Amino acid sequence: TVEDLTPTVEDLTPTDKNELIYPFPEDSTSPQIITFQTKIPDSAYYNGAKISNTAKLIDPKDSNKELASGTSDLITIKLLTWISKEGVASYGGSGDYKPGEQYITWTITANKPGKKLTNVVITDVIPAGLTWDSAQWQIPDESSGWTNQGSKITSVPADSKYTLTNVSTPIRLVIVTKVTNLGDYTTKITNYENTASITWDGLTGSKEASKTVGVGYAAITKNGKADPSTRTIKWEIKVDPRGQDIQNLTVYDLLVHADGEKDSKHDFTGTTTKDENNSSVTIPVDASILGDLKAQYNQKFDAVTNDGGITVTNIPIYKDGKHVADLLEITGFPTNQTSTITFETIVTNPNIFAGNGSETVSNTATMFSGTKNLQPAEGTVDYQSDMLRKGMLKRTTYNEQGEPAKSVEQRINDDATTDAALGYDYIDKSVVYRLVINGDGLDMTYNEDKTTKQEKRKTIVTDTLPKGWEFREFDPNQKYLIFEAEKGGTAGDAARLDSSEVLGVRFETIKEDDEERETVEFTFTGLKDPYVILLKAGPTDKTLKGDFASNGTDPKPENKVSMKTTWGNITPDVNASQTVSIKTQVLKKEQTKPANGVLKWTVNYSPNLVGMGTAIQDTLS
Repeated sequence: TVEDLTPTVEDLTPTDKNELIYPFPEDSTSPQIITFQTKIPDSAYYNGAKISNTAKLIDPKDSNKELASGTSDLITIKLLTWISKEGVASYGGSGDYKPGEQYITWTITANKPGKKLTNVVITDVIPAGLTWDSAQWQIPDESSGWTNQGSKITSVPADSKYTLTNVSTPIRLVIVTKVTNLGDYTTKITNYENTASITWDGLTGSKEASKTVGVGYAAITKNGKADPSTRTIKWEIKVDPRGQDIQNLTVYDLLVHADGEKDSKHDFTGTTTKDENNSSVTIPVDASILGDLKAQYNQKFDAVTNDGGITVTNIPIYKDGKHVADLLEITGFPTNQTSTITFETIVTNPNIFAGNGSETVSNTATMFSGTKNLQPAEGTVDYQSDMLRKGMLKRTTYNEQGEPAKSVEQRINDDATTDAALGYDYIDKSVVYRLVINGDGLDMTYNEDKTTKQEKRKTIVTDTLPKGWEFREFDPNQKYLIFEAEKGGTAGDAARLDSSEVLGVRFETIKEDDEERETVEFTFTGLKDPYVILLKAGPTDKTLKGDFASNGTDPKPENKVSMKTTWGNITPDVNASQTVSIKTQVLKKEQTKPANGVLKWTVNYSPNLVGMGTAIQDTLS
């Protein structure tokens, strides 16, 4: 049996190493349980800690000989919540917005565990921009709420220290402050951080809690939505003075056509605008405003779609005779309502509008009072270009006559997939690849600024097969099928087109990385619409008999496609790929044991995987 020992103080011998030594009585037998208690140090109790304890069994004949040892699991002493802080902004006025009627109420909760503490001191220094209004102690009431304790404190205590002699419950200190530094009007959110600390007798150092509260509102906001099919972004600006008298309220929005560094400022040196006679004149905006604007790049102003009854003026900016930027000047805002203005910009960078990826495009509108910068508002959109996609059709099913149950025209949309495991047809030993060309339906004849066209701009799509693969025919002399499509890449019903729809198609064998690969090149001219192209390909006989003869390696060949279209000196790097996974395990052997002394072997033969072999030989050893 286990003997549970609770040693007395006399049984234990403390050492200068904070150890306890317990000598077992003579003739003691195992197992034995010793139970004792330890005091949690103040540092661990107040600050939290992880504590473990190690026991050792020492040879009574040799104090240096350890017979056994064991360490307890880590015991976690949770950090108690001694102080926390919250803050809430409130508005004390009525009618039109008045910055001088803003308040922040700070709530400090202390001694949440409800321990007995003496000489408690909470220190809370009000940050700049706020003035102290009042304070009040509170204690818990019977309904799990809080009730005032004592009279309201009407003057700031010395050194901002609030004291209580004895505490045995949770306590709260509520401090009300008034915001004083917002000026005659506000157009943005101003943050105030406030920190409180607590001390009491026996605590080394102090405990702190902080909170940040925002006061005010955003008088101007900006958001946008991209339309890649037209290369445009619709931007919306909202301005709401809330009745505040903001003199000469004006919003500016600067759009630079060329590419530029993020957060850089445009150089207005040597720039001009045009007057009604098309003569170069000075830009009619104060130089300090121009220098204070955040330029956003890769866009050109197109049109105002809703002026909200406000005056919107586009000031085209020229440098060296070239139209390089647009400056929108928006004026005439009413003070007692929200004004909404929407306008469209043209994306001018081919790497964005034809880059086949996702790019962030930004726009910044800045609110001014005269020449004073009050508040910028930045909007961003995720511009997703869909110029080229590569997928497959799921392998077809076959009817009782061994013929495909559906034609590729019937399967072109419903059977589209990018799942590598679903594309390879083990009977036909092929894959039908599905290419989506210009899924945005972008008119690619337009130049970068969308004011002129190049009707014969060429777009070249090149599809390259994996090593050891070859193109197959859908029908005699028909190595590809091309379909008109909708935006997004849905092929039209029975829209199979003749190859004359494309300027040129060329199949050839190239050398890539010293290896021969088959390719096909489609050349479009003046591409304006989406298309879907189907290509059929499969491994050569040599590849089937070589790489696929491993009985289980499962090759994953990758098919690549690229698109090249040039605007000026920019040719976006547009690529896509599709991997197909092919199972090559022709033979698989498993065993079970149905009875003692008996083994049952199961041989699974899958000839359709690669179609090799004429017989199965099984040898027992």
